[in-house]
Amino acid sequence: VWSPSVSEFSKAWLDDQHRAEESTKARYKTILSAQVLPAFGVMRLDTLSALDVERWLQRLRSTGLAPASVNLALFVLRRVMTEAVNRRLIQSNQVTGVRPIPRIQAEMSFWTSGEASKFLRHCKSASPRYFPLFFLALNTGMRLNEMVGLQWDCVSLESGLLTVKRAICCETGLLKETTKGKRIRYVPINSELRTLLVSLRTGSNEREIG
Repeated sequence: VWSPSVSEFSKAWLDDQHRAEESTKARYKTILSAQVLPAFGVMRLDTLSALDVERWLQRLRSTGLAPASVNLALFVLRRVMTEAVNRRLIQSNQVTGVRPIPRIQAEMSFWTSGEASKFLRHCKSASPRYFPLFFLALNTGMRLNEMVGLQWDCVSLESGLLTVKRAICCETGLLKETTKGKRIRYVPINSELRTLLVSLRTGSNEREIG
């Protein structure tokens, strides 16, 4: 049975991801270009071994790539090889038995209120344009792409809630009408954030907050 190269089949596999969101496809494309194809692109699908993949994972880790990012690259490669099996281009998926890199949960540290206030004072003087984003982050815990996608129709000063239902796609830069979790959630507006939002709304004619 003729077997295409990993590069050839990966491109065909990516083109067939019709049900995936554009942001997901863009992410897959980035992973294939940056991690998978430089290592395996010229290899035929039927020559890729589990040992090749295990050594590849170790090389990725040695570059400083986080375990989560390494495992995501492994996930994409596994998807590609599984589809190759489904199309009977290879007899078995050698990636299936390769274990992901263990993820060690690091102990989290938190700023004190004094440290947070010091940081915000610095942001306000050094980068006033982005100060609202930093302030919003510290007061809500929202993701960056959610904050950048926040618009005034999702701010209710009357009820004291932010409606989080949009996000900017990091890969394409386009505004999506859904968040990462594909659900709407509500974030309370505290008194400090309310003061900032009132100030921004008074001086802004734009749809976006930032």
